[in-house]
Amino acid sequence: MRGWHGDLTAAVPEFEDALILCERAGDIFRQYLIHGWRGQGYLISGRHREAEADLMRCIELGDQIGTAFHRGAFQAFRAKLRLLDNDVGEALRHSAEITRGHRWRCRVAPLSTSSPREPNRHSPWRRAQRATMTS
Repeated sequence: MRGWHGDLTAAVPEFEDALILCERAGDIFRQYLIHGWRGQGYLISGRHREAEADLMRCIELGDQIGTAFHRGAFQAFRAKLRLLDNDVGEALRHSAEITRGHRWRCRVAPLSTSSPREPNRHSPWRRAQRATMTS
């Protein structure tokens, strides 16, 4: 919960402890979840470099074990990172991946939006935001 609220001072050591336990137990699925949700915490806190690293690791682990559990959310967080970096092309690519083969993932796509930097409703940022919301 602390990570979801951006309280990383308390959450990061808890995430680290959980990762150590999961690694010892060989529990890749929970490592996948921890990297994904810690990535979101970093994103909320504005620590984008750490968010990207965790979210990339999360997706790698998910691919390794073949899970799609919460994957739409984790990909939406990556799309949001790209929007915040004004990388519209990558935001669109991540948005398209959210629903590829999994229509239910469109329910998490709104998580990947944030307040626009460009007020023009026809701007590339707005197009990426709409694509994320409708994918």
